[in-house]
Amino acid sequence: MLRNVQLFGPSKYGNTGKQHTTDSILKDMSQACEDIEAEITALEAEAADILEDIKKAVDDLSDLRYGRFQRISDVGNDPVTEAIEGLTKLEALCNANRKNISPNE
Repeated sequence: MLRNVQLFGPSKYGNTGKQHTTDSILKDMSQACEDIEAEITALEAEAADILEDIKKAVDDLSDLRYGRFQRISDVGNDPVTEAIEGLTKLEALCNANRKNISPNE
């Protein structure tokens, strides 16, 4: 156990040197469950936001592909420039999401 503390540092759920009772174990497990549930909720919200961003990018690219321009550009960009900007945004979004995904998950 000492090796784990030396390698990974102290943990808020780690061994504190005290003997656990049934009540203390239940309290710690309950807190751990709440922490995990909060993290899952945050990850689900983040995933939903990312999915919406990707869907919007795909829809915008689809409109460009089939010639359905729903918005008029304020800066007067031509379709090629808008396509490049859309693809650049999609690439940046994908790269940002790739960095957030750990290979161990």
